[in-house]
Amino acid sequence: MAKSSKTIQIAAVAVIAVVAIAAIGFVLLGGFADDRTTMEKVKDRGKLIVGTSSGFPPFEMANSKSPYGVEGFDIDLAKKIADKLGVELEVQDLGFDVLI
Repeated sequence: MAKSSKTIQIAAVAVIAVVAIAAIGFVLLGGFADDRTTMEKVKDRGKLIVGTSSGFPPFEMANSKSPYGVEGFDIDLAKKIADKLGVELEVQDLGFDVLI
């Protein structure tokens, strides 16, 4: 009976310790939270980064002569958005599964 009570006490202390460590971690990580909006982050970075998969004409097509290596409707739209925000456009041509 005494052994069972001791086991319960040890388990309770372990649970309390884990909860305390998790709470301290949440508090510390919360201090590093970035409260800026996505728009503020884009403007601070100075560029809009767009990921695309170039195999879907007329929306995205690979073109080595294009300044972004990709051209199409989506790229034109992204360029207009970047211009409106006053930032540079960076296009990353990635595989479709990477985008998802």
